[in-house]
Amino acid sequence: MAECNKTIVMRGDGPQRDLSLCPLCNAKMLPEASGNSRKCPQCGFLKNIRNTLDVGAIVGEKYRLLNRLGAGGCGDVFLCHPLENAGMRYVLKLLRDTSSPHMLRRFLREAELLKNIQEPRIVKLVDSWSDQDGSFIVLEYVDGKNLADLQSEFNFDEKTVLLLIQEAAVALAYAWDKFSITHRDIKPDNIMLDSRGHIRILDFGLSKSMDEDSHTEITMEMAGLGTPGFMSPEQFCDFKHADFRSDIFALGATACFLFTGKSPFSGDTNRKIYESTVQNSPPPARVLAPYCSGDTIELIRWMMQKDVESRPASYQELLAEIARIRQLHT
Repeated sequence: MAECNKTIVMRGDGPQRDLSLCPLCNAKMLPEASGNSRKCPQCGFLKNIRNTLDVGAIVGEKYRLLNRLGAGGCGDVFLCHPLENAGMRYVLKLLRDTSSPHMLRRFLREAELLKNIQEPRIVKLVDSWSDQDGSFIVLEYVDGKNLADLQSEFNFDEKTVLLLIQEAAVALAYAWDKFSITHRDIKPDNIMLDSRGHIRILDFGLSKSMDEDSHTEITMEMAGLGTPGFMSPEQFCDFKHADFRSDIFALGATACFLFTGKSPFSGDTNRKIYESTVQNSPPPARVLAPYCSGDTIELIRWMMQKDVESRPASYQELLAEIARIRQLHT
């Protein structure tokens, strides 16, 4: 694989955006009469300037916010219920800060890509809209735990990890084969095991169709193009052209995490992890899966080859090998 020569852009680099301009069309935003929002006269985009939504609020005249599940500088994640059914639960993602065109496009892309996906292993889109309070995505609520949390509580054996990786690969194969969608942020935190023991793939906020244009720079400190420790070398170096084989690489790194509790690529900063991923060969077997059969170790090494052409050429090829190993060792 060619040496990476892309520019690494650290947080704070580059010009600051004029926050009075519309993030979608760059027209001057005008204040609304209420004083609580600004509206673009050209495309109609609304931006809330109070950002006061909290637990108990009603949004979109459709959902009441319940527990806050997560919070960040740009938005929040809430548990909510539709007003017509207080017993129903959904997850509502709110993007409050719409000043960054990149963040806004990334947020809206998740809804756009999920609306056509009907795969039981991928979390379903319920609703999406934008108004004066921000941009919203409503997703089905998955009752369960992600694989990162489960790994901290249990020791995964070879049989279980192979099954989990197989189920995740089936979901990713559907997204790729039917819609040419790559997830681009596969990691233990984004794979859940629901209360019935089924795999669910979460967070398609970084996903893209191969028909889209994208950025080629790497925003390392923001991890804006994936999660260091699980990203493939080409996702660091040639992000625009990374395809499904980057997700296969990340799935292999996820398998390592399930066995060992850590990413196979070490470093106390994102830059060191980047250097470890791009410049080094895959870690030795004792690091990848110390207590597994040789077949499983070779499977993971195959998934995590530095050279993208040396990885499985299709999900069908990967799934066939997983099935073969499971038949031999389970």
